Amino acid sequence: SFIQSQSLEAVPIAAHNLTQAEAVLPWLPSTKFWYAGLGEYGTYMKWDTAFERALNVTYPEAERRSIEQFRGREWLLLFNVEMPDPAAHGFRLLHVTPEPFEKTDERYWLYAPLQ
Repeated sequence: SFIQSQSLEAVPIAAHNLTQAEAVLPWLPSTKFWYAGLGEYGTYMKWDTAFERALNVTYPEAERRSIEQFRGREWLLLFNVEMPDPAAHGFRLLHVTPEPFEKTDERYWLYAPLQ
């Protein structure tokens, strides 16, 4: 994976949407995500009330929560949708996965803060 090839496994990764982001973790065995919708780290989903609420968190809100969580530190942001004009949001695109066959929500964009 790109994350492994760039030796980024130890860098904290904020991820959203949690159901799609969770699918990436089997390829990153030493990594856990900070799920922006939940506001906590995890490697798998607990299908509970908090999970249901997290599904309703918008991408702009997930971005805001992630910035607050990691302010002043090195971190990455993983979305399963493309961020329009990343620089205007304070990010740069590091990597995008190829478009998958049929399951369009299983494509991922990895961003790094500009600082």
